[in-house]
Amino acid sequence: MDIELSAAQWNPKTKEVRKSHPKHLEINTQLNDYLDKAKQLDEKHRFKTAKALIEYVVKEGFEAVDENPTPTFSEFIKELNKTYSEDNAKKYTTIANWVDRFKPGIKLDEWSERTLDELQHFLKGTDSINSQNTIAKMLQRVSTVLTKALSYRYITYDDHPFKRGYKVSHGKPKDIKLELEELSLLWNSRDSFKNASFNQAVNAWLLSFYLDGTRAHDVITLRKDQIKRGVIHLKQAKTDKQLTVKVSKRLDALLKEFTDTKTYILPISDRLLPAIDPPKKKANSINANLNKHLKLACAELGIEKNVTMHVARHTFAYVADLKGWNITDIQHALGHSKIQQTRDYVGRLRGDRLDDKRQSLHESF
Repeated sequence: MDIELSAAQWNPKTKEVRKSHPKHLEINTQLNDYLDKAKQLDEKHRFKTAKALIEYVVKEGFEAVDENPTPTFSEFIKELNKTYSEDNAKKYTTIANWVDRFKPGIKLDEWSERTLDELQHFLKGTDSINSQNTIAKMLQRVSTVLTKALSYRYITYDDHPFKRGYKVSHGKPKDIKLELEELSLLWNSRDSFKNASFNQAVNAWLLSFYLDGTRAHDVITLRKDQIKRGVIHLKQAKTDKQLTVKVSKRLDALLKEFTDTKTYILPISDRLLPAIDPPKKKANSINANLNKHLKLACAELGIEKNVTMHVARHTFAYVADLKGWNITDIQHALGHSKIQQTRDYVGRLRGDRLDDKRQSLHESF
């Protein structure tokens, strides 16, 4: 296209033809089209200089550009992963794999609100994903990928359902805890299972409970040299706060179950973790293993709840409140930095008891 314009009709800041030119819309549209195609060529051939790009266009023209360059979701993630850290690349590869299982070959411009709803339904139906929060995180990564695609001009604003207002539901937190009867049943059933992994998982859960609801990671990485003169010294990994717990009779009984280990208290940790600086990923893997066997052990006892290592923390807070601990003591035991956090935590766990008291009040007259 031949273009005739004066210097006054060109805006160097916006790099567009000014409205004073009679064909400014036509020319600017054509320029934008050329720029998009030039960008696509550059992404395809990775020219070292702008001059090399111009020489290629002069020689080959823009015909070499694919008329439909929109990549698939998975192809685009492969490109993005080249710029991501190893950890982030693994996270986005995971979502790419799930999307491929859901709808193989889906392109970036084929996402809609209905597609996202179908993806959520698909993920909920799998055995390995049972948390709405996990699904929400995966959908947020889909949103991030689509936002990147928007910046690359692979899609338009209308192709991005999250930009059009699609909302991801994180779901309400489920604060599962054991009642006193269930807690007693678990204590009395320890070491009674035929499966040794069940016994270890139950003892690890009880250890977490009797250590003031210590988080699973801190129980998994608890070393024998952290027990000195009848006191357990813990440094909480999440908050860096120190916790000291005097070894009670029940704690002592639990610790005696783990006398055959060398470095760590738990046999599974002693077998799988290095003696120094245990990696978080390895500890997470052990946590998943314990949770798996905990659920099976509890099912065998007739406890029909999704019991995990973290439920020991909920149960500790619940029982401490039930036994009359004041909120400040519970806060210090849990290692919360703000007392409001503890109030919210305990408040949610009180729900069933408040329902019972409310029912009693309603029927009192």
